[in-house]
Amino acid sequence: MYGLAIVHCGPRRGSEKHGPGDGNRGPPGFGPRPHGPKNQWETKVCANASIAEAFLEQTRQLITDLQANGTYDKVLEKRQNEINYINNANNTGVLSSNCTQFFTGLNAARTLDRQAQEQEWSIQRTAGRLFFQIIQSLVGGKAQDSSEGDA
Repeated sequence: MYGLAIVHCGPRRGSEKHGPGDGNRGPPGFGPRPHGPKNQWETKVCANASIAEAFLEQTRQLITDLQANGTYDKVLEKRQNEINYINNANNTGVLSSNCTQFFTGLNAARTLDRQAQEQEWSIQRTAGRLFFQIIQSLVGGKAQDSSEGDA
């Protein structure tokens, strides 16, 4: 009897969680994604210079704390553009002089991270299909739904 190796290639597109309560607010990440209308929280941060400064200081401190704990290495690796943007000293001035532009840049950095993650998922899916093709070429058959169990 033959066993079928199941290769998990990451979540299906659109099935990944996006933060507490889920929703389609962008890529999952450690960066702020509060509930509410899109960009509403950014508008509130930008409306008060003290809050904007506290946002940046506390976010940078959180990044430093997470970097000190090896448990978060893989998560941080997948958010490298976002981290670099937040930690870039030049962006401190952007936040205080043009807060909206700061968040536009932050969202662009997150988009780059999301695109890299999507490319990684695509590569993982391709690898999974290639592994399955080996099994299929040896024993034949169609792709089996993992909920059906082994044959």
